Amino acid sequence: MNVFDPALAARYVAAGASFVLLGADVAILARGSERLARIAAGLVTRPEAGP
Repeated sequence: MNVFDPALAARYVAAGASFVLLGADVAILARGSERLARIAAGLVTRPEAGP
């Protein structure tokens, strides 16, 4: 089973599923990229607004 909800994954395991995939590689990659973008944005200095 491939699920994205931890509670649903737990229900499948409790029901006897022997293999449950929680999440997807593309989603994990996207969240990691978003985190790095937030970090990088904090490193950039922006010029003050002019008159």
